[in-house]
Amino acid sequence: MSRITAVLFFTAALLAALPAGLAAEWGPWSVSPGAPGGESQRPPDEEASRAGPAGRLLTGAVRFFQKYISPVDGERCTMVPTCSHYGLQAIRKHGALLGFIMTADRIVHEYEEQRFVPSVWDGRTHRFLDPVENNDFWFSPAALSGTPVQPQAKE
Repeated sequence: MSRITAVLFFTAALLAALPAGLAAEWGPWSVSPGAPGGESQRPPDEEASRAGPAGRLLTGAVRFFQKYISPVDGERCTMVPTCSHYGLQAIRKHGALLGFIMTADRIVHEYEEQRFVPSVWDGRTHRFLDPVENNDFWFSPAALSGTPVQPQAKE
């Protein structure tokens, strides 16, 4: 039931911010190209303002969830980073629209992903490693140009 509530909450936040979000900068091209790993090196408060009004609204909704709902509801996410932190990272990296879509996908497919990702020890329990970078591979230049990606040899 909590997964459905979270998806509905994110959907309502996105729909409330949609007109402002259409004009906001979003997508993989909004990331600083010179930063290592494609991530921007700006402080978090500048990142939130860069995401536009929709990004600020979604970031505020996630922060509200983290501060008031999650402590009462308890830890339910078995992934690293947790679903709410994943949402913040996705919104920060890809903007409001794509960040919302990636977060909703993560929430819906959380237990399905556990079959494909490694387990890590976080000091209290085993969690499953699934960062934003594992889920935005389709934004690579090769994927955008339609060029087949060659698998990397493991060392």
